[in-house]
Amino acid sequence: GLHQRKFSKLGVDNLRVIRIIRDVMSKAYKIDSDNRTVTEIFILGTGSERLQQLQQEVGGHIEVATYLENNDAVYVNEEGMYCLPEDKGWFWFEGNYQPNIGDGLVVGTDSEGGDADPKSTLEEIKAKIKWMTRAEVKQMIAARDHYRTP
Repeated sequence: GLHQRKFSKLGVDNLRVIRIIRDVMSKAYKIDSDNRTVTEIFILGTGSERLQQLQQEVGGHIEVATYLENNDAVYVNEEGMYCLPEDKGWFWFEGNYQPNIGDGLVVGTDSEGGDADPKSTLEEIKAKIKWMTRAEVKQMIAARDHYRTP
């Protein structure tokens, strides 16, 4: 009787806490181009706190590099081409027109365009990334330029 009520109350309180945490925390996948790894991380906060953490993860102002078929978004450093060191790692995301320098972040989007947990799995994201060096990126651009028609 008494213990059962305590546990029931504890369960309700825990659910309330979980809902509150869920509103300010979402999963993301960090693309680390120097170490060539993709790991699950959590983004905390709302509004400007959240934006600051997203920017910190990519090392600058964020922009969407591409959207996946399931509406997951790949964020990168908007000014990475201009401000990151030349020896920084690169990654090319399957379906994206160009490779990206620096780190990236995969987040999900909700029906209103806000951030949510990604629908993609960590394994699916890893399979869509090709790691590249600066030399490989230069080769890719040169090959593209060669096949362009004036």
